[in-house]
Amino acid sequence: MSHLKSNSILLEEFLVRYIGIGNSVKNLDKRIREAQPSRPFKFKKETPEDVDSTHGGADYSKVGSSGENLEDLIRQRDELMQEYVEVGNQMFYLTLEEWLNYKRKSYANGDVFFYESVDEPAVLQKPIITLGDLIKHTSSHGICSKRFHFLNSAIQAKYGYCLTDDKRFDVGTDLYDLLKREEVVALMKDEEFAKTWVAHEKNKDGKWESYMKETDPT
Repeated sequence: MSHLKSNSILLEEFLVRYIGIGNSVKNLDKRIREAQPSRPFKFKKETPEDVDSTHGGADYSKVGSSGENLEDLIRQRDELMQEYVEVGNQMFYLTLEEWLNYKRKSYANGDVFFYESVDEPAVLQKPIITLGDLIKHTSSHGICSKRFHFLNSAIQAKYGYCLTDDKRFDVGTDLYDLLKREEVVALMKDEEFAKTWVAHEKNKDGKWESYMKETDPT
C-alpha cells in the first residue's frame, strides 16, 4: 500500500511538471512562429543543410521579425522538449485505478497542450471527464490506446461485453463513477490482471511495448 501511495505522490509531481513543460514548449513555438511565420513546424534541431534547403537559406541565428533571436528560442524549446519526453517516460500507472484517476484529474481544469513525439505539433487535449472522453482520447494515443484495449479485452473476456457497448455502458459516465462499476472493481481485485498490467507498464523495452493489440472487443 505504501508503495502505491508513494507512486501516487510521484505521479502528482510529474503531472505538474509534465503539463507545465508542455505549455512552455507551446508558448515557445508560438514565439518562433511569430518571429518567422513561414517556418514549417519542426522539433528536430535544424542543421545548416536543413536551413539552406528547407528555408531558402534563412539564417535563424539572426533576429526574427518579432525582434527575438530565433536560434535562442529554438534551442530553449528543444531543451524543454527533451525534458518533457524524459518526464513522460518516468510516469508509470501501476494500477488500473491510478490510470483512470489521473486521466480524470490531469486535464480537469481546462484544455492542455501536449506532444506525442518530438517531431509532431502540439495536440490540444480537452478534459477527460467521461467514458466517452476516454474512448476518444485512447482512439489515437499510442500507449493509452494499448491500456484501454487491455482493459476492454479483459472485460469482454469476463463478461461477454465491453466498455464500448452503449447498451451496457453510458458514454456520459464520469470516470470516477466508472471506477465503481462492478466490472471495473472486479478487475482491480484480479491479481492476474494487476500483475500483467504492471508487467506491461514497466516493460524493459518501454511502457506497453510488449502489448500487441489484436481484434478490438465488440
